[in-house]
Amino acid sequence: MNDKMLDIIGLADEAYLREAESQPARQITHRRRFSAGLVAAAAAAAVMTVTAGAVTVAKLIHKESVDYYYNEEMASEMEQRGYASGQVTENDHVRMTLENLLVNENYAYGVVTVEYKDETGRQLFREKFVPHSYMLDTDGNYIEYGNDNFISLLGIVKIADRNSDASKEAYMLKLSFNNDPLSHKSRNIPAEVRVVFGDGEQYDPANVHTQQDIPQQGFEGLEFRVNTAPNVRTVSLEADNGYKAVVSEFMFDMHFDLKYAEDGQPVFPDSITLNMKDGTSRTLLSEELAKGTGFSLESVVMSEPAEIRGRFESLINVDELESIDFEGQHFRVK
Repeated sequence: MNDKMLDIIGLADEAYLREAESQPARQITHRRRFSAGLVAAAAAAAVMTVTAGAVTVAKLIHKESVDYYYNEEMASEMEQRGYASGQVTENDHVRMTLENLLVNENYAYGVVTVEYKDETGRQLFREKFVPHSYMLDTDGNYIEYGNDNFISLLGIVKIADRNSDASKEAYMLKLSFNNDPLSHKSRNIPAEVRVVFGDGEQYDPANVHTQQDIPQQGFEGLEFRVNTAPNVRTVSLEADNGYKAVVSEFMFDMHFDLKYAEDGQPVFPDSITLNMKDGTSRTLLSEELAKGTGFSLESVVMSEPAEIRGRFESLINVDELESIDFEGQHFRVK
């Protein structure tokens, strides 16, 4: 695929520019500023315990980490829906907690809290290039990017301004199972994957075939087990001109016509309107305009038509969704 893809995974309101070519994805070290806000994603695997006939909903271990990417109301709602994970992995230097996980047909998004045990751990995550994660099957074989465009990324966002504990930070983990989410092609991935972490400075998936090939200096023993079965609802939509959209409870992918400013920079959409079956509508603004109440731009594929991915700041009831208005196009649920 020769389309350009902008994946916004940088710090604060910065972005890394990446290309999606036929070769494995590579991280570009220079950065540019765009109107989109922080990437992230988050949510969870169901964990419920039955005691004395009652159901106890698992709580988020580090709720402030999830609050950073979403709003407090959504974090609480994810707890109530049973999306809290609480999976922990650690070695001598760091302790990592997968707070929650949301999974649809194309992606899995989660928030990870990293706690440093010593200065070595702090250097691994704060002074070196952003750590990378690799998706493996349960036998330890690397799921190659080049075949079906599986991607496993760990993006950092520092939360020092919201968290007085300097030994703890929140990261975003996102897994991509499909390079063309609007094609509706069937998933062909293991029911469970191992997400193994390695040195980002030496990231070279072309040379990785098994876990032994992953550069893990300092990251040994750090991995999560992820169930890839969707745990949220997803609906498909289509506009009169054939443009397609996919919307799940926590994110969306859709076609649109990319516009450019006079200086040649792309102009990204900053609003989306959700029309519900009961006749009500909600217009959500991009994260930078309305943090905690709108949506965050995740990536743009600059093709014809262009494709955009965004993350909602609150959970959407897709069963009640009738249509979407976006960039002059009216998408109806199929």
